[in-house]
Formats: sequence, structure tokens, C-alpha cells
Amino acid sequence: MAVHTGSDPVRLDDSMNPNDEETFWYSWTDKLNSDTISTSTWVLPTGFTETASTTDGSVTVGGVTYNDANSLTVTTTNTDGLYSISNEITTAAGNTWRRTFLINIDPCL
Repeated sequence: MAVHTGSDPVRLDDSMNPNDEETFWYSWTDKLNSDTISTSTWVLPTGFTETASTTDGSVTVGGVTYNDANSLTVTTTNTDGLYSISNEITTAAGNTWRRTFLINIDPCL
């Protein structure tokens, strides 16, 4: 899990294997206050394919539940390199925010 605390992309600690399916998520609770997510768009680099996604759900990790979470499940045909994946939301109040993380593809895992 990575915590996004600023505008710089978060580099995930784990790498992804080529052709694996992985799920990533962001909780937007810190930004929303009493606002709600109206739309969520994931921006993927070439070679990544979205296989599933959810908007405004809950995710439990290590016994802690995170609300206002958007999740994305992807596969990739890329075999090596560092890639950027972003989640952009628009809220009911008209705010737009984007968060980006970096994921390493490592064929040697």
C-alpha cells in the first residue's frame, strides 16, 4: 500500500510481473470531506489493459478500512520499465483531482 500525500507520483514498493493481473486503489477520503465522487477515470500507459474497476467503494488492508476508494485491476504486455498510472475524479461539487503512482514492470520476478 502507498499513501499519497502530495502532488508527486508515489512509487509503489512492489513490482509487477509481465502478464500478471494486479489490483491498485486510491482512497479519496482526505480530499472529499462531505463531497462525493461523481466520475472516476483511470489513465493507463500503452500496453496496460483494464480488466475491472470500482468507483467509491471500500477497501480493507491490514484490518483498516478505507472508504471513498477507487480500484483498478490491470494486466500488461510490457516486459520491463517504470510506468505511470493515474486516477482522476470529478466530484459532485465540481472539483477535479488527479493522483498518480509509478509501477515497475520486472520480468525477473
